[in-house]
Amino acid sequence: PGFPRGTHYKTLSIDPESGACSLILKLEGGWSRPAGFSLTEMEIFVLDGEIRCGAERFRPGRYLWIPAGVALAEMSVPRGARLLAFYNYGEPTFEASPEGHPGA
Repeated sequence: PGFPRGTHYKTLSIDPESGACSLILKLEGGWSRPAGFSLTEMEIFVLDGEIRCGAERFRPGRYLWIPAGVALAEMSVPRGARLLAFYNYGEPTFEASPEGHPGA
């Protein structure tokens, strides 16, 4: 749940009780997601390619830490990307919203 079309993933680890997991994500060129937030803390490390989050560009070696409920701008991938992703306290989720979750 929470992954748009054009997302491929390999699970590296998963907590069967909480759903917390680590994944390798492969995002196809043209992949996009509207602004929104996850209900679990996320960590993302860019392995290959480029992801765009609003006006910012994240290339190989960049690291993002996103607290649970904090909204990110629209994301897109122009030519494909591979990411190492950690969802630390629960399974991957996504809620489209221009604002973060109340209380985030």
